[in-house]
Amino acid sequence: MKHIPLEITEIPKKDEHYKVRNKQFVDSFCRKWIPRLYGINEYNPQYRTACLCEFIRWYVIFGIAINYNTAKAHWYWEAETQGSVPDKLRMVAGFADIIYSILWGLGIKLRYRIQTF
Repeated sequence: MKHIPLEITEIPKKDEHYKVRNKQFVDSFCRKWIPRLYGINEYNPQYRTACLCEFIRWYVIFGIAINYNTAKAHWYWEAETQGSVPDKLRMVAGFADIIYSILWGLGIKLRYRIQTF
């Protein structure tokens, strides 16, 4: 078998659209899983706290260092807010989505309580 090298013609740029896509992805993760896992919707005052709890849970599972106060003060995934979503957060949300989808597909429905810090 002949080995054909892959050629990278363009390196993806982290432009304004990249940041928006990160926010949209993380926001869709919260809208999909927070009501199922915590039993609250996006209009509940505890919704953002539940999202933070969920992301911190997965950061810990994957062994990524995290500071709750930094996350609370600087992570903004809602489309209308200024701020940013760390690249790792999008990756973590993607893996968590896959794992939760598998578990729910198998009939394992997890329920969590909102943690206070």
